[in-house]
Amino acid sequence: MAINIEALMKAASRQLGMPEDKLRDAVRSGDISAVKKYMNTADRDKLDGILRDKGQVDAIGRKFGGR
Repeated sequence: MAINIEALMKAASRQLGMPEDKLRDAVRSGDISAVKKYMNTADRDKLDGILRDKGQVDAIGRKFGGR
């Protein structure tokens, strides 16, 4: 199943309340801190927890990044 990146960016931008161009720039550069500025505290904490867990990061990479 192919991921529709355009729809994903639009939905993420809308959900975060983050301008789409800033989200695209952050994704391209890998600047997670730029995205986290638009997240509420609970979601930032969840993301930080996931990023600290190498197993979860690897699983996400395999599922969505082709690793």
